[in-house]
Amino acid sequence: MLSVALTFGATGCNWNPNRSASDEEQRQRDEKTREDAAKAAEKLKPAIESAGRKLGEAAERAAEEARAAAQGVKKGGHGVNTRQSI
Repeated sequence: MLSVALTFGATGCNWNPNRSASDEEQRQRDEKTREDAAKAAEKLKPAIESAGRKLGEAAERAAEEARAAAQGVKKGGHGVNTRQSI
């Protein structure tokens, strides 16, 4: 009997008559956050795409330079100074 009374007492402590109102407010805040995040992502999209293109171009140049260097090594490194003077 005591455990039943304690269970109902503990449950009653969490009861909130305004719970549905606070749930709705939380839902509205969550929706606003999602909308704000979507707007921010839309604004950043062109900059991200541009940065991606530039990164791709830089990677292509680096690959070309690496191939040229490898070709130079393959041909015996003519014109490449591998010794350092002190």
